[in-house]
Amino acid sequence: MPMTSLDFARSYIKRSWNPVPIPHGDKQPSDKGWQDRVIDEASAQQYFNGKAQNIGVILGPTSNGLTDVDLDCPEAVAAAPDLLPPTSAIFGRSSNST
Repeated sequence: MPMTSLDFARSYIKRSWNPVPIPHGDKQPSDKGWQDRVIDEASAQQYFNGKAQNIGVILGPTSNGLTDVDLDCPEAVAAAPDLLPPTSAIFGRSSNST
């Protein structure tokens, strides 16, 4: 059975990340106050309730200092192991990984 947005939200919360609901087909949140909201295990089902939707994560303090780095060229991918800390949080196309 595929993971639902609630499953993903809960997995992000367990990593101390702050998930944010994004309307299906959109690339950014649209509800008022999303940038100030912290979704925890107790409130996750209120925001991720089985409707078709996308999910994002708010970067920075509410996600334990989480930062995103885009490696948009082969040189950046090659330099990353020397410049960035190790992580198990790698997203994107598998064809673009080392």
